[in-house]
Amino acid sequence: MMQTKKSYKKLLAFMGPAYLVSLGDIDSGNWATDIAEVSGTAIGLNLIFSYSNYIWGTNTGFDTLLLLLLDRLGVRKMEAFILCLIAIIGISFLYKNNYFKT
Repeated sequence: MMQTKKSYKKLLAFMGPAYLVSLGDIDSGNWATDIAEVSGTAIGLNLIFSYSNYIWGTNTGFDTLLLLLLDRLGVRKMEAFILCLIAIIGISFLYKNNYFKT
C-alpha cells in the first residue's frame, strides 16, 4: 500500500507542469507569434538586401529547423550557430553602410 501512495505522489507531481506545457503547445497564440517572427525577419531582411520576402521567409524557416536540430545535438552547438548568425548580421550592416554612403 505504501508503494502505491508514493507512485501517485510522483504522478501528481508531474501532472501539473505537464498540463501547463501541453496547453502552451496547443495555444494558437504561439502559432501567431511564430508567424509574426518569420514575417518580421523576412521583411527586415528584404529591407536590408532587397530580395523577395518569399526567399527570406523560406530562409528563416530553414534556420528554425536547423536550430531545432542543433538543440538536439547540444546547447554549445546551438550557441555557436546563433553567434554565427549574429556575426553575419553585423558584417551585413557594415557592408551595407560602407557600400551605400549617405
